[in-house]
Amino acid sequence: MRERRTDKHQQADASSQACGDAPTGAETAPQPDHLFSIFDRLSTAIWIFDFDCKRVLWANAAGLAAWNAESVEDLYARDLAPDMSDTVKKRLEQYKADFARKDVTFSEIWTLYPKGKPQTMKLQMRGFVLPDGRMSLLCEGMIDHELHPETLRSTEALLHTPVIITLVTEDGTPLYRNPASRTSCLTLESNFFDQFTDNDERESFRENLKTEDHLRSVARILTSSGERWHEITARSCLDAATGVPAYLISEIDVTELHETKERAQHLATHDSLTELPNRTFVNAKLPELLSASQVSGEQLHLFLIDLDGFKSVNDTRGHTAGDALLQVFADHLRGLLNTTRRSEDFAARLGGDEFLICLQDMGCTRDPDAIGHRLLSALAEPVMVDGELQKIDFSIGHISLPVDALNLDEAMRHADQALYRAKGSATNKCVSYRSIKNGSTLKALPL
Repeated sequence: MRERRTDKHQQADASSQACGDAPTGAETAPQPDHLFSIFDRLSTAIWIFDFDCKRVLWANAAGLAAWNAESVEDLYARDLAPDMSDTVKKRLEQYKADFARKDVTFSEIWTLYPKGKPQTMKLQMRGFVLPDGRMSLLCEGMIDHELHPETLRSTEALLHTPVIITLVTEDGTPLYRNPASRTSCLTLESNFFDQFTDNDERESFRENLKTEDHLRSVARILTSSGERWHEITARSCLDAATGVPAYLISEIDVTELHETKERAQHLATHDSLTELPNRTFVNAKLPELLSASQVSGEQLHLFLIDLDGFKSVNDTRGHTAGDALLQVFADHLRGLLNTTRRSEDFAARLGGDEFLICLQDMGCTRDPDAIGHRLLSALAEPVMVDGELQKIDFSIGHISLPVDALNLDEAMRHADQALYRAKGSATNKCVSYRSIKNGSTLKALPL
């Protein structure tokens, strides 16, 4: 760190110039000490702050006055880190990262606290590379005695808030970013609309902004920390500097809240043992599918499956073996669906040893009897349960929607009737409700 020139040195220089001959050649070039003394004649406070050691390396006379310091040595001796809040430290780290990415200047209002006394200044801040290659902060400050306290407080809130605030043009080009926005964005020039990771969410938000003065939405945003869920609020405004139409955007990271909500939703609609959808899911999903099938003319095939003899497994081998059997059977159903799966096909555990398979029949091209045969063949294969091969016996009741039922209650009641008939015959049978509805002889599909 270079020492400031003393009055004695300056006076000696002046005397030398006054009585000596005019220097020539290399002697005419100002020396570094002379250059530093020039800064002392400026009314603007200037100082260099070291990001790493949190100290001021150098300041001109106005800078020393702003910091209420007697000398550069006095100012450098002050360790500013203990008095910094975590927010200020993060803010300084963001400046350091911004300067490393781009030659950029920030103009902000800061309140310094030299020796505990607040000093509000308008600062211009730039990155300054030290001789050892490290990045430092070059500050130019003007003391502003006219700022209203409310203005000071609102400025501090804007700079310290974790809320991401960005002013953008109508095409999404950023005009201003607060520190939280600079931390979040991939680059300082990142277009606001390009941050949306889902094209539909992006276009929907963009189109709604054209017709609404105030818009609120939750969307997936690509940030410096990866993909995050943001709650976004946008309103139309004018840029205070140019008067051109703009949008003021505020964003709150709600990723943890969204993921917690998704986990809670998953737990509410899925069986904890098998991870299959549960009865709550079925009660919500089936009416939607049934309503859609009534409009489209397509069919849904429901297969209600009950494991025969499951109670004896629990009684003879214990509940651990029974749970393992249910998990293996659930995996069996998932594997079966993966071979011919369509968008709305799913398997569910309704409770106990009762399962459900729902298959979508686009164009009514699926033969339910053939599907029943395939289910019987696939599910009858012995499976490994708790280290032993286990043959699973089961019964299946089948109905087609909306042919066999017009609502959820009717569908489950008719499926139960078909299952009851299947359980009344030999094991490993699939019975269709059509045989009951038509009053014909019971149609049971044997394995």
